[in-house]
Amino acid sequence: MVVGEISRLDAALVGRTEELAFVSAALERGGCVIAGAAGVGKSRLASEVAARHRAAVVRVVATAAAGSIPFGAFGHLLAGVASDPGGPIPACIRALRGLSSDVPPTLLLDDAHLLDEASAALVLALRESETVRVLATVRHGERMPDAVIALWKEAWLERLDLQPLSRRELRALVEAHLGAPAAPDVHARVFSLTEGSPLYARELLIDAMRSGALAQDEGRWQWTGRPPEMARLRDLIAARTRDLSDEARLALDLLAVGSPLRLEELAAVAGEEAVAELEAAGLAIVRGLPEAPVIEVAHPMFGEVTLAALPAATARRLRRRLAAAVDRHDLDSFDVLRLALLKLESGASDPELFRRAGAYAVRLEAGVPGPGWDGDDPTLAIRLAEAAGPDLEAALLAARGLMALSRFGEVGERLAPFEDAAGRAPFGQAVEYLHTRVYALHWSGRTEDALVLLERAAGWRDEVDWTVAQATLRGWILHDQGRPQTALEAVVTLPQLEGAAPHIRLDALLLLAMVQSRLGRIDRCEALEPQIQRLADELEDGFRQTGWARYLVDGMARSEAARDLGAVAARLVAGRERAEASGNDVLAAALAMVLGRLELTRGHARDAIALLEDAVNGLTAGDPRNALGWAYAHLTRAHALRGDVAAQRVRAR
Repeated sequence: MVVGEISRLDAALVGRTEELAFVSAALERGGCVIAGAAGVGKSRLASEVAARHRAAVVRVVATAAAGSIPFGAFGHLLAGVASDPGGPIPACIRALRGLSSDVPPTLLLDDAHLLDEASAALVLALRESETVRVLATVRHGERMPDAVIALWKEAWLERLDLQPLSRRELRALVEAHLGAPAAPDVHARVFSLTEGSPLYARELLIDAMRSGALAQDEGRWQWTGRPPEMARLRDLIAARTRDLSDEARLALDLLAVGSPLRLEELAAVAGEEAVAELEAAGLAIVRGLPEAPVIEVAHPMFGEVTLAALPAATARRLRRRLAAAVDRHDLDSFDVLRLALLKLESGASDPELFRRAGAYAVRLEAGVPGPGWDGDDPTLAIRLAEAAGPDLEAALLAARGLMALSRFGEVGERLAPFEDAAGRAPFGQAVEYLHTRVYALHWSGRTEDALVLLERAAGWRDEVDWTVAQATLRGWILHDQGRPQTALEAVVTLPQLEGAAPHIRLDALLLLAMVQSRLGRIDRCEALEPQIQRLADELEDGFRQTGWARYLVDGMARSEAARDLGAVAARLVAGRERAEASGNDVLAAALAMVLGRLELTRGHARDAIALLEDAVNGLTAGDPRNALGWAYAHLTRAHALRGDVAAQRVRAR
């Protein structure tokens, strides 16, 4: 019989604090079955708990091959007792009881769902006789022997359904593996591709570093633009795909280039039997309403690895086939963006479609200030704009992507030729043009040119919304110049705001609140908050993002004036949690910075350091308002307050 010690894995166990405590306590009471999807970290958690336990460990790994042989998984343990006249189960019980007279050994059983019936009966007998304590892992969605199910149904063991890592936990895992901070888009892409799977995340990072897709730039890990080779991931996922029929393989390839697809589209191209085979293999999943089902790869990594292995010509041909299936007369916004991507990446031309799709490639936000340029995919917006052709609409689309990427000089080059067209354009295009070009000029160091443009634009239109928007924009520029009193004089009065549209009115109120705060008039600033919150609610009810707007009074006025800091902190923490849950990492990082500064005000330097580290890791270098610079400045101050000179010098660099 072989009894082995558990070797510690190279990577530290990240997160899982509650799960670790639960499984450890369950092991003391007899054991635990840890259930979850492939790659979620079941074996890692079980090994960690076993390593911390004071008992000897007996490791058994079930496999599909051994599952066809009675007691196959336990063959290495039964070699010396197979001839026992009492049979293998009593013999194994006696042998394991002989290992220790004090604490029962821990049976560490991987992939218990693959056990043959005899082995499963042996595990149940070992537990019923209290010969061992058991830590077993099973995979969600797999058939398993009745005796394995009885382990938790009959309460011999407790069961934990292990979930993927949260965004925050995965961020910690990524930086623990990389050994240095990573840019926000690194964290966003790793979470998007792995959906919190620790195994897939580690393999993706290893492949990305080896292939040069990830590299350090001034101590910060960044994507380089090179695709990761995904050799390790390809080997990992090959076991899930090797037995597919040719038709199901085609269906998987189609999903890789176009997921998600409407179920009817994939069935029309690949056939219903192929789709059913993918579902049965756990490689695809159907979601959505019964009357309009959508099919997608069961895990993003399946599609990413499959796509990486496709020759470019094959991928283009598959996209053309899917585009023909998607192209209908009643396209909704979901279809428009899918069809545009398929045509764009297959080399087809459709300027009108590309312009329509571009609006969905970037997310517009109301407030702080203007419409905002936080792109869901700014690079895609630029590509669609370039394919759409040279007109005002396409130029604005490209400008949104460029603003999100902080490429302000290029924005001016794109927009300058269309000033006359903007002056004659509908209100929405005109105000977006003015906001975008003015801020691009201002943030690229050409503030006087921005103010001159505002003077020229004053005569473009005469409605209330235009007057308010133009005056507010001028006020933000003056405020940025450190001229709060002049900015206040530039803003129209509150009664004039009543006739403006909600997002125009919100922008003006935010400017008024910011200016009053800068002038030390905290009461006047706070008096504006109820209106700001009502407008934010109204806009968000209409599915328009408001970004930083509802946190401005707390984050700027009250925190700087040290008013009611406990309540302010609670509201900002709740806001940060909402931002993280929705995937808005930049807003979450900005709120972490404000919370860090607030903790410094309260004298809690240790708490401030943790928050400001999160802010530094989540904010983008080169942003026009220098949020990252402020985060570093506050972090340096926090280290200085704790007397940590070495860390202070590192941050100062």
